[in-house]
Amino acid sequence: FDDAFFKTPEAIRIADNVLLYQQITGGWPKNIYMAAELTDQERKDALKMKENVNLSTIDNRATITEMNYLARIYLATQDEKYKDAFLNISSKHNMKMEVGHNSIHVPKGITSISHTMMTP
Repeated sequence: FDDAFFKTPEAIRIADNVLLYQQITGGWPKNIYMAAELTDQERKDALKMKENVNLSTIDNRATITEMNYLARIYLATQDEKYKDAFLNISSKHNMKMEVGHNSIHVPKGITSISHTMMTP
């Protein structure tokens, strides 16, 4: 996405879906289309799923995309809720995630989001 996209209402709606699906473990369930326009029932179902720790994973396809999206939306909007959600997963895990030949290392206790964390 172009950087300007992350300031649009559509980008914010998607980011709010990312927050909605984030589990209490900090990760996300697999195979969720975050850009979907949710019905009230789908929102209620997602809220019920938040505490099911068996749904959350921190593998490449269910974490990297969401973390990158949260970082970019935070940089565009400076809305602390997106930063907090990003830091939620990094504070629960001292992780290094491989993405093809690239990796992202999120050390425990990280206090800021920088452009380097979003650059493949």
